[in-house]
Amino acid sequence: MAAQSSKILDIAKALRGGDGASAIPAFWFGTNDTPISNSLYDIYAVRFPDDKDTTTAATWAIRIPSQKGSNTLPPESITAMMEAEMGILAELNDKGFPWSPG
Repeated sequence: MAAQSSKILDIAKALRGGDGASAIPAFWFGTNDTPISNSLYDIYAVRFPDDKDTTTAATWAIRIPSQKGSNTLPPESITAMMEAEMGILAELNDKGFPWSPG
């Protein structure tokens, strides 16, 4: 799990790179040990420590394919899927996609 945890945090940091933030995010809500899960995905919450105001601190959800039972994929497949999703999210962000209602 340590390698997967590191990759999740690396992807979150890379995706946020456009903000100029340099801090490494940390897992939030205990999702490092107990992700929010269903039969298809595990969801991890990460928070960026450079946001001092906890009322506006950036907390993100990172979704990866579940690795339970027959859904097991090789690590390189998970990495490729996460990187593809990161690319899609970065492109949406670059085009000004509204991430939440105002």
